[in-house]
Amino acid sequence: QRMNYVLGGVGVRLTGETYFDLIHLQIQFLLGIIALAFLVGVFLLFNRWNIAYLNYEARVDALTEAFNRKGFFQLCSSLLEEAEPAGSGLERYFLLIDVDWFKQINDRLGHPVGDRVLRAVAQSLRDVFLQQGVVGRLGGDEFAVLVHVAESREQLEGQLDSLMNRFHEIDCGDWRVSGSIGVAPAGGCTSAEELY
Repeated sequence: QRMNYVLGGVGVRLTGETYFDLIHLQIQFLLGIIALAFLVGVFLLFNRWNIAYLNYEARVDALTEAFNRKGFFQLCSSLLEEAEPAGSGLERYFLLIDVDWFKQINDRLGHPVGDRVLRAVAQSLRDVFLQQGVVGRLGGDEFAVLVHVAESREQLEGQLDSLMNRFHEIDCGDWRVSGSIGVAPAGGCTSAEELY
């Protein structure tokens, strides 16, 4: 009706067939606009996923799937800033873990075995501290854990015993995998770099 009114105002009269063709053209145009909007939406969605994936890749160590140094320190600093005061007898902890004699493992058994050991160490750390902490690989054979859920010293000692047992179970031929661990209380610190 609007078309008839506008075109009639300038003296153009539509036949039924022409009117039908114009309606058909408008429907096609509308469907084209909807399809274009859908494609733009899909493009934006994939672009967002790609950016999220690149952000994830930038924060995660490709070999072990633990956080890399930058990602670990960023996450730890935010967790420490948001942490509420720990209860009596409870504490948050920062752990540094080095795989013992890792250079000899690489030299004697080869780098593929060394890579497998690093992946197994990272998995052991995640298994033991999954609910309470975040795991990062700071470089080489050096890992770190922030236990951001406050717990007792006895709980932590039990977790470290479990961790050492898991290290000893890592398949490395005749070599027995072990680690050196340093522990610092994280109470009162808001910077992972300061704890490190």
